[in-house]
Amino acid sequence: MSKSKKHIFFCPSYTAINQTLEVISTLSPNEKKIIIVSESGIYSIFKKYKIDQHYDIVYYPRINISVASPLLVKFVWYRFLNNLVYKRHFSKFQNCEVYFFNHLFWDFGLKIIQKLSRENKLYFYNLFPMLSQINAQPVLTFFLNHVFGLKFAKVVMRGNFPCSAITSDFIKRNQIKRLKPVINKQKFRKLSTKLFGGYLDKHKILIILDAGQNQTYFDPKKYIKNITQIVSYLRKFYKQREILLKPHPRIPLDLPKNLEKYVDENLSALPAELLIHSKLKVIIGTASTTFAYEGFSNKNCLKISLVNYIFKDTHEAVYIKSYFQEISKDVLLPNSFEDFKQIFERK
Repeated sequence: MSKSKKHIFFCPSYTAINQTLEVISTLSPNEKKIIIVSESGIYSIFKKYKIDQHYDIVYYPRINISVASPLLVKFVWYRFLNNLVYKRHFSKFQNCEVYFFNHLFWDFGLKIIQKLSRENKLYFYNLFPMLSQINAQPVLTFFLNHVFGLKFAKVVMRGNFPCSAITSDFIKRNQIKRLKPVINKQKFRKLSTKLFGGYLDKHKILIILDAGQNQTYFDPKKYIKNITQIVSYLRKFYKQREILLKPHPRIPLDLPKNLEKYVDENLSALPAELLIHSKLKVIIGTASTTFAYEGFSNKNCLKISLVNYIFKDTHEAVYIKSYFQEISKDVLLPNSFEDFKQIFERK
């Protein structure tokens, strides 16, 4: 990569932080880097410490807008707004190398990516499965393609929500290169430690807390009771400092004091993917996209979803299980606490 080029990173979600740092680890400190974020928490993380002298962080909340909706007027309005935002903030980028990592839910930003492809080199570094097997919603996809103007993308239903997703044709038609960076592990670890401190590889058990407390199927008291039972069982084998409870960065759960001691405030705002390391033994969650993460440094890490015995036979449980069948064949689904213990002890 030419040292004279600017490197533009679109980091609209917490899960993209890890990939951004991985790509930066392959670049020279003297190359100009611009990281564009849409979440105030991510902005605070990157502003806290400078990666190097040739690094800027820019906050554009609108790039993470999801346009997909049953309302035609939204597609019309966001087409106008997207053209305005692009002209004002992004049309200046030419002959740059542009990186993006997300292919779902941020259709407003993806249209900016589509426009940037005309005069820049684009790279797509993806660690999550594309939705190629899921049928498009024909009317909403028509609105997305021809009213909003995001070509070669589709709208699918994820649970009860319309979700936009780019297709392989989007990658091909916009001459986007798929990227698999040769990560400089030493530099990556140095970067992540500089940003987040030396907390990232102290735990052996990672429990990703569910963020569904605003959903009708979610019973917080029952959920906390189940998590407490699991943590108490794990303490037979692991010390307190080896067990980490990871709240959702944007939707924290009100935890009792007996569980709060397993939460590290230094790590609460981080994506769970950044907490996956070679010493990790078990990752426990419900519907977390972390289960789809292909960057597991420890392939023997046990992945357990609690969806079957926490949410039982709800519509959401059926959807979550179908999602796991699509993304990962090695997620284990115990039906009860006794099943959980048998899976854990068997491994």
